[in-house]
Amino acid sequence: MRKIVKKQRAFIYYKARGYNNTDSVIKAGYKFKTRELAAKHGYNLLQKQDIVSAIDKEKLDIFDTSMITEEYILSGLREIAKNSKQDANKIRCYELLGKAKSLFVDRIDQEVTSDVTIQQIEQENTYLRQLYSNDN
Repeated sequence: MRKIVKKQRAFIYYKARGYNNTDSVIKAGYKFKTRELAAKHGYNLLQKQDIVSAIDKEKLDIFDTSMITEEYILSGLREIAKNSKQDANKIRCYELLGKAKSLFVDRIDQEVTSDVTIQQIEQENTYLRQLYSNDN
């Protein structure tokens, strides 16, 4: 397996993000007199297994959860809610969109008990202030 050079790496980057062969070659920095020659070079690059494997790996990396934004998810849900022919899909998408916008809040009754009094907290705060003021 040969080493992938800088321009090939750039081609992989653009190709994995959905650009066609010609545009990927041009954006990668290859210089050709015509778009047809750039397209042919893109085709030739895709005949190399190491390039194809690297494109596939890059595509997987793109969909890593750190790359999926809130905007991406919400826009996808909006599209499904708008265009789905099945009511169940629409309802589920609207539910998820509502949750994302905090329209539906699960309420939990909670009772908190503590043996610590406000007076004890104030005493501790006073002690800490004195302690830190003595350090200066």
